[in-house]
Amino acid sequence: MIHVIGLGIGDISVLSDDSKQTIRTCDVLIGSIRQRELLAKLIHINTKIYDYPSPIEQLSPLIKHHQNKKLVILASGDPLFFGIGAWLRRHVAPSELLFSPNISSIQAAFSYLKQPWQDVEIISLHGRPLISIRPHLRNQHWYAILTDKNSQPHHIAQELQQYGFELSNLWVCESLGAADEKIRQFTVAELINSTVTFHPLHITIINTQGKAGILPEFPGISDTLFETGCSSGKGMITKKQVRLAALNLLQTQRKDVCWDLGAGCGGMSVEWAYWHLQSDIYAIEDHKERLNYLKINQEKFGVVKNLKIIAGTIPYDVLDGLPRPDKIFIGGSRDQLLQTLTLCWEKYLNPTGCIVISCVTESSKYIAMKFIEEKQLHSTVEKIEINTSKAETLANKELMRPQLSVQLIKITKPECHES
Repeated sequence: MIHVIGLGIGDISVLSDDSKQTIRTCDVLIGSIRQRELLAKLIHINTKIYDYPSPIEQLSPLIKHHQNKKLVILASGDPLFFGIGAWLRRHVAPSELLFSPNISSIQAAFSYLKQPWQDVEIISLHGRPLISIRPHLRNQHWYAILTDKNSQPHHIAQELQQYGFELSNLWVCESLGAADEKIRQFTVAELINSTVTFHPLHITIINTQGKAGILPEFPGISDTLFETGCSSGKGMITKKQVRLAALNLLQTQRKDVCWDLGAGCGGMSVEWAYWHLQSDIYAIEDHKERLNYLKINQEKFGVVKNLKIIAGTIPYDVLDGLPRPDKIFIGGSRDQLLQTLTLCWEKYLNPTGCIVISCVTESSKYIAMKFIEEKQLHSTVEKIEINTSKAETLANKELMRPQLSVQLIKITKPECHES
């Protein structure tokens, strides 16, 4: 067995008797210098000691080398809560692991604040860009942020101010349980204008307040928020009403792999990724200028973790290296709709997956329906047509100007489909 022991906060008194005895009698112990110093009185002189390797992948051969020994791996708090436990579960059989959790720093922080934390959203920025916090931000909400050197409290305060949460309060909880423990409260303005430094071991608690409204809190991102190089709300993006209908047809689930073919400036793929942070969205586009705005919009909305931008021409080689999709949206095909549909259906789309095609021209509608007829897929098809009008002013009078009609066609692949 590999014993994974969480140390909690404070001294060794927080450890159970069983955990103490396991540490005393182990053959091999892996942990940081700080963790080992805390346990100095418990570690036997004959115990073989190792630091956590860097990179962490080197832990695998170390574990294998000592697989017949009594091995202890030290962790902070609960090993299965943003800890080493997740990595171990991917590399070691569950039957070989025994976890001994302890109080986490986040649990301790909210206890100090006397604040219930069952509704708190916990975000790790360890090794992740600071802007990846953006899709999570909602007004009047509590967050616990695990930070690194690139996401210090003043950086977080700048993000909050930029997106309308300028009245938020932040608590920086440092070195919890140690002699130099500190918990300090700040406003956004105080942190931005401060030169205060913080202990490397800290977490940041946020209660968001402000006018907000810059980042969306409900599906249907305004067209005007996307950068396209054109006037406000114009340019190569799937417009809001069509986007909402397409997302509804796609019915994306957690961990789905999704393709946006002909992504343009990213209206569809960015919103898709924004509301489905646990799914992987691949945006394929070949137009250089649109790719540039696609990347700008990706960063603006913070979907840098789950939105992958692929530069290339569909329907050919660029798709071969991608994971097979569960959902495909075809917003543009550069007069290659039939070839794109055929390849996606026959070669790429997973069983029970679906394709949603956005058809504006009569030729695209004809091609899509011809494909459906030839494959005898009528029983799997769902179609909707979207007709919208927008208010405009002409000679100081308001009028409703009709927009281009868009037909969305959804084709669902049977579970036992044979090409």
